[in-house]
Amino acid sequence: MSQASVVALQSPFIDTVELRSGAVDASNSSMSRFAAERLWNTLEAIVVTAPPEPNQTATAVLGLPWFANDARQSCLLLGSTTHGGTCEVWHVDPERDQLRLSSGYFGRWEEFRRITALTRFSAGEGLPGRVWKTGCPILLEDLSESKAFLRAEAAQSIGLHYGLGLPVRYPTGFGVVALLSSRTVPLGRAVDLWQLSQSAGLEHLQGLDFAASSREHALAFDTAHRLALDSATRFAPSAFHSTSTVAQTAPQCGFAWPSRDERGGIYVATVVG
Repeated sequence: MSQASVVALQSPFIDTVELRSGAVDASNSSMSRFAAERLWNTLEAIVVTAPPEPNQTATAVLGLPWFANDARQSCLLLGSTTHGGTCEVWHVDPERDQLRLSSGYFGRWEEFRRITALTRFSAGEGLPGRVWKTGCPILLEDLSESKAFLRAEAAQSIGLHYGLGLPVRYPTGFGVVALLSSRTVPLGRAVDLWQLSQSAGLEHLQGLDFAASSREHALAFDTAHRLALDSATRFAPSAFHSTSTVAQTAPQCGFAWPSRDERGGIYVATVVG
């Protein structure tokens, strides 16, 4: 497992995770009512920036719908209150056969948002294009040194260091979610990629560790493994969000997002915070 520099995880970029299998109950939602309802009603991945309101728990919310047998089964909602990265949703422009930005959250990085909005990706080009071509999650560990990341210079100038790309399949199309983050405010304590192998079971492929101690790393890695195994076995997203404030060393939230390549191999991306 490759390992990033260990940093103090003050507040992860993705700090709220919900997996919904039904309509939003606003009275029990930990998300803002506006964002949660809008995300549940959409049939494509989308980023919603929630309007300011008292006791709001999320600045931006990313929604990823999950379909099985051409019917939506659930929606994974990822919320962020911290400005430490970007959430980008890319969809295929059928007229150009390229990916274009559909929605996103860029915080105060207006220039990076502008550059991103003008960028297009062909299959295999850049992080979104590579995810589109392979149909699998991709983790780029150093954006500034990656030839696969076309916006490397712009990302480096604002401190974005690594990126996670997730494939999102719809009954009638394909989308890509790109999560770009810094090491000082990472996505979570651990970001990992896994593969379900017929011969060896669940194999760990690649990961970044931002835990502050070996104990925290072990807890985060074990949690990621359980999430990935459950997600791969059921071939559906998995998630958890702890409401406990007692065990601060234990992971507080996490999610797993599965995908299949063209040969039917199962890959899972996990983020544990």
